[in-house]
Amino acid sequence: MNTITNNLGQKQSFKTILDIYDRIEIPVIQRDYAQGRTGKKETNVRRGILNHIFNALSEGCSVELDFIYGVERQYVNSDGMQRIALYL
Repeated sequence: MNTITNNLGQKQSFKTILDIYDRIEIPVIQRDYAQGRTGKKETNVRRGILNHIFNALSEGCSVELDFIYGVERQYVNSDGMQRIALYL
């Protein structure tokens, strides 16, 4: 059973997710509608999200990011070590 299944339905902090996985992969096709677009609306969406996260980190507050789901994938890093990535 993988880590995602073990934690199903439980809130996790971003730090916890980073502690569990060696890397997080977000394929281009799965990114938010604002990703990669250069319009004013999309730029403001990205800026707002990043500012919200930055302010929370600066002030030591938490931020709820709805939900994140994905699958675990094994990969071999540059040192030849087998690692686990969260693939969203």
